[in-house]
Amino acid sequence: MFDASGLAAGPYNVTYTYSDANQCTNSDSAVVTVNALPVLSCPASSLLNDVDCGVSASVAQAATDSKFNTWFNSFAGLNSDPNIEVVAVQYVYSPSNADPAGASNAPLNPIIGVPGSIETSVTVTWTIRNTETGCESSCSSTFTMSFNCRIGC
Repeated sequence: MFDASGLAAGPYNVTYTYSDANQCTNSDSAVVTVNALPVLSCPASSLLNDVDCGVSASVAQAATDSKFNTWFNSFAGLNSDPNIEVVAVQYVYSPSNADPAGASNAPLNPIIGVPGSIETSVTVTWTIRNTETGCESSCSSTFTMSFNCRIGC
């Protein structure tokens, strides 16, 4: 079996030799092309700490959703090759209860009325595939929201 791991992209001459039950040996050769992995750029990790103090949780959530969506959507601008398709997006939240309810993906699940620093983050991993070669690649980046104020009720 041909194992391309660790090889640079390009053509390779591969010879397969085998012996049958009668100890007859035969071989065959072929050129195998190893395709390059797709080039992938993730948005830079982002730390935002500009949630307005004293706003309601819904206002804070809407502001965070907007900022997160701008950051998240920058992935498409960084990876505009028409031969690339996104095949998976995974979200990992910290703390785990920062995972918002509903359709939002922004990392903010405010703790109502608790003063002090609140920080939540989501690490997003994008996996893409080159539609011409079938090769896949992935990258990860983290969006963090930190604020030092009390969110109102």
